[in-house]
Amino acid sequence: MINFARKSAFYCAILAIGLLSGCATNSSSEFGKIAAPEYVPETYTPEESRILQQLMKMRKGEAGSAGKIGFKVIDRFDAASGNLCVRIILTNASSGQESHKLACENGHGWFFAENIFLSGAEYE
Repeated sequence: MINFARKSAFYCAILAIGLLSGCATNSSSEFGKIAAPEYVPETYTPEESRILQQLMKMRKGEAGSAGKIGFKVIDRFDAASGNLCVRIILTNASSGQESHKLACENGHGWFFAENIFLSGAEYE
């Protein structure tokens, strides 16, 4: 019985060391990949590019336009990634359709990021 207890304790200790070392080595490399999205300006329409150019100077509640697209800054915040981010509502002047976007600045320029927030009036 004592031999079994010693073996169990030994295996638990080995397993714990393996799990801790595995978590310690993987987390930093994965975090770097997630925290630094690439800035690819050529993927944007001319209107989207003009919106991104205007966001740097805009404050919460301010509105702007780019062609037939109007937009309003809903919130500005520092993201956990270290990026400055802005939540905006886009309105198509032709159709009146609204969409919500998240734009961020990572030191290399502004880009549209994946919007992880609820859309609509939930965060206005």
